[in-house]
Amino acid sequence: MEDEFGIRMGINTLWVLIRKEGYSFKRARPKHVQGAAD
Repeated sequence: MEDEFGIRMGINTLWVLIRKEGYSFKRARPKHVQGAAD
């Protein structure tokens, strides 16, 4: 149970970091690169 809880906390933390990085990352990316990724 403790391991599962730790994994969930880790995923939630990563998700928050990814979302924060994602906003600045998309802005920094050229439009054609962003379009190709999608």
